Amino acid sequence: MNQADKDRHRYGPVRVLPMRGEHPTVIQIVFAAGGLLALWCGVNWAFDVRGIATRRAERIRRKSQERWADMGRLGGPTTFYSSVGYLRFLGAVMAGAGLLLVVAAYALWRLG
Repeated sequence: MNQADKDRHRYGPVRVLPMRGEHPTVIQIVFAAGGLLALWCGVNWAFDVRGIATRRAERIRRKSQERWADMGRLGGPTTFYSSVGYLRFLGAVMAGAGLLLVVAAYALWRLG
């Protein structure tokens, strides 16, 4: 029996994912943490909690007007990307992606 067989016998088979009930791996923790963060931020943007999407849209609009003023143009462009509705839509997409990451982390942990 060579050394690799002895190590495999001593330490057991090498597994990439843990068995059910074992501690989560780094990828599962990253998926869960990233998913919870995206879910939290997405819900805040989608439901405009404390006016976060409104303030951000106004900040984007103001920066755009300042950029145009620096170039000597009057007024600023009215873009779709600086609207509150667009930011709320992005929040809903972000919340959905976060929920998907949390479900993927749970599935990896359970199916491990």
